[in-house]
Amino acid sequence: MKKSNKILLGGFVAALLLLTAVHLTLYAKYRSGDYTTYNPDELQSMVMQSFPHVKFVSVRNVEQATVSFGDSVQVRKSDDETFTYVQRGDTLHISGIDSLNRQRSWSEVILNLPRNAAVQAYNSTLSFTDRKGALKNDAFVYLEKSKAHFFSGDEPLRLGTLKLIATRNSGITFDNTSIDDLHVSLSDSELEDRKGSISQLTISTDSLSRIALQAKHFSKAKSDTTHHE
Repeated sequence: MKKSNKILLGGFVAALLLLTAVHLTLYAKYRSGDYTTYNPDELQSMVMQSFPHVKFVSVRNVEQATVSFGDSVQVRKSDDETFTYVQRGDTLHISGIDSLNRQRSWSEVILNLPRNAAVQAYNSTLSFTDRKGALKNDAFVYLEKSKAHFFSGDEPLRLGTLKLIATRNSGITFDNTSIDDLHVSLSDSELEDRKGSISQLTISTDSLSRIALQAKHFSKAKSDTTHHE
């Protein structure tokens, strides 16, 4: 064999051994959990989809819906197979349905709401949180067999006028919130005010409901003229 051929063969073998070593190293890191495989469908499911003409959002059978406020209605889903969402006129319907037993889904929905938005929840859990740079918003929330948790980190979650209707064993919790004007109507439901400030408070309730307010808010509470029987 000519010397030049030996050099070429040696270079080829060396390159092959190097590629094999790199492959084995990467495979070992993958097996140990250092790397994960790339799935383009997973990346697509993390993209926010906008619904600029939507004014109302209906959420049904969703265990984890994280809600913040922005310029328009936007939705990000973590698992395309466990959710359906469809726009009918000015309303967006979001439904979490398990493909096996059709119970409510435990995967998370990320939802942005615009100013003056209205959201209706049935058999769902909504977590309202702050979005960096978001302005003070107004909102209307209707709950049926659902939970709504309003919370924030170091800075309070700031809301203007918030109107809440809770029915059929629903629950509302406030944690580090700042609300200018809160209107609450409870029917066989409960409200817990843990931390934050409420400038004006109007409450309508029935005998089956439960309310736990901070002491500083008792003097501000006013009863609505419409009462539940």
